[in-house]
Amino acid sequence: MTDSVPAAADPLESDIWRWLLFESGWPRRRARSLILQHAQSGALALFWQAGPEVLAQQLELDPAETASLRAGMARWPRLRQAWDAQRRQGLEAVRINEPGYPLTLSAHLPVESRPLLLFIRGDAAWLEVPLVMPVAGDAPDEGMELQALGVLADLIGEGALPLLVARPGFEARLVRALLEHQLPFALALPQGLAAYQPPAGLQQALDEERVLLISPFDPDWAPPPEQPNPFLAHAGEFARALAHVLLALTPSGPAPFPNQPCFSLAEASGPDCQPYGGAEALFLRLAELDLT
Repeated sequence: MTDSVPAAADPLESDIWRWLLFESGWPRRRARSLILQHAQSGALALFWQAGPEVLAQQLELDPAETASLRAGMARWPRLRQAWDAQRRQGLEAVRINEPGYPLTLSAHLPVESRPLLLFIRGDAAWLEVPLVMPVAGDAPDEGMELQALGVLADLIGEGALPLLVARPGFEARLVRALLEHQLPFALALPQGLAAYQPPAGLQQALDEERVLLISPFDPDWAPPPEQPNPFLAHAGEFARALAHVLLALTPSGPAPFPNQPCFSLAEASGPDCQPYGGAEALFLRLAELDLT
């Protein structure tokens, strides 16, 4: 991909959102409310540059929040230095009020559930490509996984992109197969991107712009070692909302969102999916969608 969505010249607004959501210590609901109140105007950066007193007055902060804000501004140079270093390593943020924010998230999720910031590594232009997510309730057998790989390869050739979640099971096996065949895909991570070190094969695909990593989580957050990841299910829900189309590999599985196409490779389709009849039918269905 070459026609990527251009990164903002100055990421100050995105960094302020990141501070409010993940560094301020304020309740997430409060941070989201402040961001959404000023998201359209981009005024947070102007208030921030004017200093803590002006910002506190404009946001109508209480004394405890104002004290937290002053402490945050004292740490601000160190934080921005670290975040600039992450950007140099390929980590970018996409705000909910930017043109590159996926329309699927706005179509499938209520505003209170949409991530305000998406963090990505890779070419942001992949976000403009139809995303097809394989889903399954029961574990698909090896034959179905091979069939799914063939269908995904065909869809890639027609201009779509597989979307998977970085988790054990059939998705991990499909990721390995896509890497082996040097096919592009998007991978939703159940952790922060800055805290994630891709294995060698995935890193090579990133360097060659064949992979897009995406996460709605604090970039510095890592799951507790040797414990279940508490955000794994949330990452799966996020990926389903991000997808344009679901590709069901077994009759049982997660239901699509309203007006989200679902095609089934299984002999018996679930009630919300239609049998997969080839790439042409899938793309015709996509053309009928109105995500605005």
